[in-house]
Amino acid sequence: MMEKFRGLSGIVLRLDALTPRSNVSIKASDGFFVDCPASLSLRTVHNLTYTRDDYPIPKAIEVTWRDDATRYQGQCKYKNDKVLGTATVPVADRIPDAVLDEIRINGGTLRIKIRLVDDGVLIGWDIERIITKENWRPGMYGVIDYPMAGGDFKERRRDENGNYTGWYIDKNGRKIETDY
Repeated sequence: MMEKFRGLSGIVLRLDALTPRSNVSIKASDGFFVDCPASLSLRTVHNLTYTRDDYPIPKAIEVTWRDDATRYQGQCKYKNDKVLGTATVPVADRIPDAVLDEIRINGGTLRIKIRLVDDGVLIGWDIERIITKENWRPGMYGVIDYPMAGGDFKERRRDENGNYTGWYIDKNGRKIETDY
């Protein structure tokens, strides 16, 4: 696995939830806490960097969410800890080699997206790349582009026609277009 991610020293993480979630903790399979946001929703999104010298991509993550009465104590510890849900999902094995090769050849940063949904956790990925004057094309906005989206979902983005769309993969493996 170390060979698969050679040359990558870190990633960008995007965390959100389809239905609002409180007191969330996200822990890598080796016990390292990735983040502990007080709340996540489609409007309350966490964007952060995740860098580790030994292994930049978690092999798997365990995501836990709790009720509103749970109180955060610091360092990802809780008081009155009432767990409402938990899910463990693989991450590193799912990232395609083609995405990693594209980063090594043309630059950019691997972006891993974690979305909490009613029945679990979705994992997505793409490349975060600064848009320069030379690589701008119609439909791009802002100064960052996110090519090669894959995984279980793609968050809502404006397309070349100015429409906002996203998608997710349902339980039957079908790609469903959505506006969130």
